[in-house]
Amino acid sequence: MDMAPFQAVSYRLIETTLIETTGGGGWVLTIELTRGSSWSEPVETIERRDCDTISIEFAAAEALHWLLEIQKNAPARGATHYRVIEQGQAVIGGPP
Repeated sequence: MDMAPFQAVSYRLIETTLIETTGGGGWVLTIELTRGSSWSEPVETIERRDCDTISIEFAAAEALHWLLEIQKNAPARGATHYRVIEQGQAVIGGPP
Protein backbone atom coordinates (compact mmCIF):
# COMPACT_ATOMS: atom_id res chain seq x y z
CA MET A 1 0.00 0.00 0.00
CA ASP A 2 1.51 3.30 -1.10
CA MET A 3 1.13 6.23 1.21
CA ALA A 4 1.20 9.82 0.08
CA PRO A 5 4.29 11.61 1.29
CA PHE A 6 3.79 13.68 4.40
CA GLN A 7 3.97 17.36 3.62
CA ALA A 8 4.91 19.66 6.47
CA VAL A 9 3.25 23.05 6.46
CA SER A 10 5.02 25.71 8.42
CA TYR A 11 3.11 27.49 11.18
CA ARG A 12 4.25 30.79 9.64
CA LEU A 13 2.48 29.88 6.38
CA ILE A 14 -0.75 29.05 8.24
CA GLU A 15 -0.50 32.27 10.24
CA THR A 16 0.13 34.38 7.14
CA THR A 17 -2.79 32.76 5.36
CA LEU A 18 -5.11 33.44 8.30
CA ILE A 19 -3.99 37.05 8.55
CA GLU A 20 -4.45 37.56 4.83
CA THR A 21 -7.86 35.85 4.96
CA THR A 22 -9.09 37.95 7.87
CA GLY A 23 -7.41 41.14 6.75
CA GLY A 24 -5.26 41.04 9.85
CA GLY A 25 -8.03 42.35 12.07
CA GLY A 26 -8.16 41.10 15.64
CA TRP A 27 -5.05 38.95 15.41
CA VAL A 28 -2.46 41.29 16.89
CA LEU A 29 -1.46 40.33 20.40
CA THR A 30 0.94 42.22 22.63
CA ILE A 31 2.96 40.69 25.43
CA GLU A 32 4.20 42.67 28.40
CA LEU A 33 6.62 42.09 31.23
CA THR A 34 5.49 43.80 34.41
CA ARG A 35 6.52 44.39 38.01
CA GLY A 36 4.18 44.21 40.97
CA SER A 37 2.26 41.84 43.18
CA SER A 38 -0.17 40.76 40.43
CA TRP A 39 -0.16 40.49 36.65
CA SER A 40 -3.66 41.99 36.55
CA GLU A 41 -2.67 45.11 38.50
CA PRO A 42 0.98 45.83 37.72
CA VAL A 43 2.90 48.63 39.37
CA GLU A 44 5.01 49.12 36.25
CA THR A 45 5.23 47.82 32.71
CA ILE A 46 8.88 46.99 32.15
CA GLU A 47 8.76 46.08 28.48
CA ARG A 48 6.17 45.46 25.76
CA ARG A 49 6.29 43.96 22.29
CA ASP A 50 3.96 42.68 19.60
CA CYS A 51 3.73 38.93 19.49
CA ASP A 52 3.97 37.30 16.09
CA THR A 53 1.20 34.75 16.63
CA ILE A 54 -2.56 34.45 16.41
CA SER A 55 -2.92 32.21 19.44
CA ILE A 56 -3.33 33.48 23.00
CA GLU A 57 -1.83 30.21 24.25
CA PHE A 58 1.29 30.60 22.09
CA ALA A 59 1.57 34.26 23.12
CA ALA A 60 1.37 33.25 26.79
CA ALA A 61 4.06 30.60 26.28
CA GLU A 62 6.31 33.14 24.52
CA ALA A 63 5.69 35.68 27.30
CA LEU A 64 6.52 33.15 30.02
CA HIS A 65 9.73 32.20 28.21
CA TRP A 66 10.62 35.89 27.85
CA LEU A 67 9.92 36.52 31.55
CA LEU A 68 12.11 33.60 32.65
CA GLU A 69 14.94 34.74 30.37
CA ILE A 70 14.78 38.33 31.69
CA GLN A 71 14.66 37.11 35.29
CA LYS A 72 17.71 34.94 34.65
CA ASN A 73 19.78 37.35 32.54
CA ALA A 74 18.69 40.77 33.85
CA PRO A 75 17.31 40.34 37.38
CA ALA A 76 17.87 44.03 38.17
CA ARG A 77 15.00 44.90 35.83
CA GLY A 78 12.64 43.45 38.44
CA ALA A 79 10.21 41.65 36.12
CA THR A 80 7.74 39.59 38.14
CA HIS A 81 4.88 38.81 35.74
CA TYR A 82 3.82 38.64 32.11
CA ARG A 83 0.54 39.52 30.42
CA VAL A 84 -1.01 39.00 27.01
CA ILE A 85 -2.93 42.01 25.71
CA GLU A 86 -5.61 41.82 23.02
CA GLN A 87 -7.37 44.97 21.85
CA GLY A 88 -6.10 46.93 24.84
CA GLN A 89 -7.30 44.42 27.46
CA ALA A 90 -5.20 41.96 29.44
CA VAL A 91 -6.63 38.52 28.65
CA ILE A 92 -4.20 36.26 30.46
CA GLY A 93 -1.11 36.54 32.58
CA GLY A 94 1.06 34.87 35.10
CA PRO A 95 2.49 33.55 37.18
CA PRO A 96 -0.40 33.87 39.65
